[in-house]
Amino acid sequence: LRLTKNIALTADFSMISNIRQHFNWDGSYSDGNNNLSGSMYTTTLGISVSFGSEKMHGDYAILTDKTVKELEALEQRVAKMETDLMDSDMDGVPDYLDAEPNSIAGVAVNSKGKMIDLNNNGVPDELERYLDRTYATKESVAPNDKQMIKDLINDGYVAAYFDFNRSQPTNASTEGIDFILTYLRNNPDASIEIYGNADEIGKSAYNDELALKRAQNVYEILTKAGVSESRMKIVGRGEDKSVDSSSEGARRLVRKVTFKVSK
Repeated sequence: LRLTKNIALTADFSMISNIRQHFNWDGSYSDGNNNLSGSMYTTTLGISVSFGSEKMHGDYAILTDKTVKELEALEQRVAKMETDLMDSDMDGVPDYLDAEPNSIAGVAVNSKGKMIDLNNNGVPDELERYLDRTYATKESVAPNDKQMIKDLINDGYVAAYFDFNRSQPTNASTEGIDFILTYLRNNPDASIEIYGNADEIGKSAYNDELALKRAQNVYEILTKAGVSESRMKIVGRGEDKSVDSSSEGARRLVRKVTFKVSK
């Protein structure tokens, strides 16, 4: 047995006083010297110590009503449902089912939330007309078309996403990296900055290192795909605090690598 931290102090005060008896048993009045009176006062102080290994006190305990527990569990389930049903990119597919949670507004997606790419070339079909005109031919391209592609990249529409505490991009992120690869191959004078980000879960120093490692891994993928190291720069941005850190769905949106075209 061990002494627990459950210790209680007790105190008690009592008083006993007799009632004066003025009559004899036969009903006659008794002399005053036969009458007795007195009082007794008692004070008790004590300490109660519970022994044992149980957390619950041996003499008392605070019990939670079963109904309260059920209500708390129900609130947690409802909160989880609300989080699961979030649709950050407004494509009609809840985030927890969305394989591509950063799809461009207005671009058609399939049942998994991925932008439609019927020819599997890594470019959404509704954007391909711009890429075909810009990169697939040697024809001159209108300046506004080139600028639109550049803005898509710089505004974060092209990104690589990561699972929690992972430094390798998810399988669905291959399309975003391939988009950048296509851009760089068809714009040999362009260079990019690769920004690594992490959510707020964990220590900041660790998250800073993780964000940098994510950017490094995307850099290595592009290097092995034939992009010159001199055309890329790695930047670790650390924790992204722009979303609610208590929401798993929101945190998933900031575990990513984004890009910026420098030229």
